[in-house]
Amino acid sequence: MTQVTGVIEATTDKFGKFNVLMDNGKWYSTNPERAPNPRPVKGQTITFDSGSTGKYLNSVRIEGGAPAPTASKPASSGGSFSANSTARTFPVAPLAPERTINRQNALTNAVAYSRECD
Repeated sequence: MTQVTGVIEATTDKFGKFNVLMDNGKWYSTNPERAPNPRPVKGQTITFDSGSTGKYLNSVRIEGGAPAPTASKPASSGGSFSANSTARTFPVAPLAPERTINRQNALTNAVAYSRECD
């Protein structure tokens, strides 16, 4: 059993585990039901037992340190769309590339339908 103390760099809830990246560059994980409540966040200092393999969060104690401030995202007006953005919204924004694809698909199907009716 190894005691680890450090500052949290990142946290995730992936692969059915609660995972923490510490300032030593290592990831530690635990089952969600064994995760501390409230869960520690980026910027906090924690102390825990890393288990016999040195990879797990056991007996977590939040030591202190202010959590890092979270940047809030501005509300989308739907009036612009970044080509690099991967966010998809519904209804489709007026300048989104998907709108052009949807129109092209509708036109192709309309032409095919009109040829069937001739």
